[in-house]
Amino acid sequence: MVNSEWTFTVTHYDKDDSWDDTDISDDAFPRMFTDTGGGKVNAAKIRIIAQGGQYIQGDPEVNSKPQIKHNDRIRIVATDGTTNPDNTYNKVFDVIKLTPIKSKGEGVMLDVELLGLERWLQKVNYSTRVWQQTPKEIFADLVKVYGDQVAIATDTPTIN
Repeated sequence: MVNSEWTFTVTHYDKDDSWDDTDISDDAFPRMFTDTGGGKVNAAKIRIIAQGGQYIQGDPEVNSKPQIKHNDRIRIVATDGTTNPDNTYNKVFDVIKLTPIKSKGEGVMLDVELLGLERWLQKVNYSTRVWQQTPKEIFADLVKVYGDQVAIATDTPTIN
């Protein structure tokens, strides 16, 4: 049986406000999201109704919605309508690109392109010789090198 009763919860986390979270599900429409393996970074695109500059401008006197900025975070939770927890998609993404759109048919919208947090591991400068090490040991060393780089960088997440 094919079930098409999908529900989406989209949450915005504001980097500049101590990761304060806001449920934007009523205004956001996931257009594409991935759950990949094999070294590829998860990606997503959402479109947000942004009438009156909501989510685009940061003036609290004019806008009641938070401004979405580069490197803020977005969580997408998608459920297919069944009670099986394995059928739930739950990923957190970094905001990497914002594109405001104004059209006669749809009004003011905001297209948001997202990349998974694992993208930060692809930016690590890591080179070492590997002699008789397991993949777990190599990954632990990579995380250590990444942690050393995070200590001097900003805007990068920590790995526990």
